[in-house]
Amino acid sequence: MFVIIGYVVALGCIFGGYIIAGGNIGVILKALPLEMLIIMGGAMGAFVVNNQPKVLKATLKAIPKALKGSKYTKARYMELLAMLYEILQKARKEGLMAIEKDVEAPHESEIFKKYPVVGNDHHVAEFITDYLRMMVSGNLNAHEIESLKTNYGVAGVQFIRWLVQNKQVAISVLNKVRAKLKEEFRATSDERYWTAGNSCIVAASILLGDKYAGILNVPIKPIIEELHGLVNAARAALRGSKRSAEDILNAYTRENYGKFIVVKSVDGITQATLGGDGVIDQSISRTQVGAC
Repeated sequence: MFVIIGYVVALGCIFGGYIIAGGNIGVILKALPLEMLIIMGGAMGAFVVNNQPKVLKATLKAIPKALKGSKYTKARYMELLAMLYEILQKARKEGLMAIEKDVEAPHESEIFKKYPVVGNDHHVAEFITDYLRMMVSGNLNAHEIESLKTNYGVAGVQFIRWLVQNKQVAISVLNKVRAKLKEEFRATSDERYWTAGNSCIVAASILLGDKYAGILNVPIKPIIEELHGLVNAARAALRGSKRSAEDILNAYTRENYGKFIVVKSVDGITQATLGGDGVIDQSISRTQVGAC
C-alpha cells in the first residue's frame, strides 16, 4: 500500500510541478508513447544483452515484489528471536549434541516447524544451521564464530578438532577421493605419491564443507582442475628429462647435504649427523629422534 502511495506522490509532484511552472502537459502526453518506446526499449535491450538468462528470469520474478511491502516485519523478527531462544535454551539445558538433529535436518525439526515463517525460509535456516553446526561438531566457542570470517587460523584449529572426532569419516572420504583421482588422472604406480598428496588436498576441501565439518565451503572443481594441470606438467617434464626419479632424489641429497639431519647406525650406536662429518650426539634423546 505504501509503495503505491509513494509512486503516486512521486508522479504527482513531478508532473504537477511541471504544470504549475507553466508547462504544456499535452506535449508530454503526445510524445509519451514514442519516448517510452525509445527509452524503455533501449534499456530493456541493453539489459538482455548484458545479462545471463537466469538473471533475466530472476528479474521478472522479482518485479511483482517491487510493488509489495517488505516481508521483514516486526512479527517476523519476533518469531526469529523466539526460535533462536528456544534452540539455545535446549542446547543450554541438554547440551549441544541435543540440537544436532535440529541442525542437520531443520525441515524435520519440531522447533523449526513451530515457527513456520522463519523456519520455511531456506536462506534463514541455512544461515542459522551453518553456525550452529560449527558449534555442535567442532566444539566452537560462541565468541570464536566471528573470527572464522577473517582468521583461517581459527578455522584450522576447528578442522583439526573435527578430524580427531571424526577420524573414520575422514579416512572413508580420503579413500573415495584417492580412488576417483587415480582413475580420473590415470595415475600409475610410480605416481602414487602425487596421488596421495592430491587426494589429501581434495579430501580436506570436501571435509571442510557444509556436508561434514561445516567450517568453510571450498570450490572443489577448480582445485581438481589445477591439480590435474600440475600433474600433466610434471609428466611432461619427466618425459623430457633423461634423469630418473632416483637420480633427482640423489642430486637433491647431494646439493642439500648439511641442511638436514641424517640418522644412522654406526657400530651398533644410533647417531644423528648434520651432513658432512658433524656428529650432533651419539646418544640422541627421544626429542631429537622426533625432530629427525
